[in-house]
Amino acid sequence: MFTFKLQPALNYRKSIEEKKLVDFSDGKKLLEKEIERLEAIQNERAELLGQLKKMQGGHFSAADVALYLSYIELCKEKKNRQREVVQKASREVDAQREALLESVKNRKSMDVLKERQFQEYQENTAAFERRTADETAVLRFARRNK
Repeated sequence: MFTFKLQPALNYRKSIEEKKLVDFSDGKKLLEKEIERLEAIQNERAELLGQLKKMQGGHFSAADVALYLSYIELCKEKKNRQREVVQKASREVDAQREALLESVKNRKSMDVLKERQFQEYQENTAAFERRTADETAVLRFARRNK
């Protein structure tokens, strides 16, 4: 029966790969969420600019325009801060992707080693069975000729 001597190491590498996959998945979800927040801020700013343009034809006070402009400026600052958050999350996801790829490589190398050792085991078993069959055939032949 074939037993892979490094099976505990392979199991450990598989568990590490699974953990890194979960981390990568969580990081990707977080990045998507931050991108959605950035888009919401951009949409809000665009909507405010549209409302300000609509006000051009009508009667409005300077205080209203000043309020709109200050809120638009606030949205611009929020957008810049959110862009930084998105960039940071993107860098983290890239690092997690690299770590995941590295752990996949490590696990695959162990899988390849296991497969090679299994093939070697099968070859050795087949050779042993051939030798046994040959010896049995020689002994039977020798018994018949006595």
